[in-house]
Amino acid sequence: KGRLTLECEDGKWTTVTEGKGDPAKDRLVEVFRDGKLLVDDGFADIRKRSNCEEAPVTKVSTDCGLPGDVFNNIVMLTDSYKVTHHLQYPPGTTKVYSYFECRGGAYEEVCFFGL
Repeated sequence: KGRLTLECEDGKWTTVTEGKGDPAKDRLVEVFRDGKLLVDDGFADIRKRSNCEEAPVTKVSTDCGLPGDVFNNIVMLTDSYKVTHHLQYPPGTTKVYSYFECRGGAYEEVCFFGL
């Protein structure tokens, strides 16, 4: 019931329920939201916090250093596993048959041309 807080006092962890905890002492950190990683801490910092020591929380950058829409970037839009398909071909392969298939998107119909 109510908001939980995770508090450390004298080296001992306590979960305070029903909204009775002190938000200033709350050590809970939101790590994931809507399937996205928000915090990417190293093991050393996690261990420090588990021992009630202060350690910085490493926030994940969501902009990748790019202005605007981060997904308007060829690297972010590539199915990167496909880049290594050639490594799976048997030795001596000289011809490969490939095709393109639309998985949906902005248009109801797609006409592929140009090969």
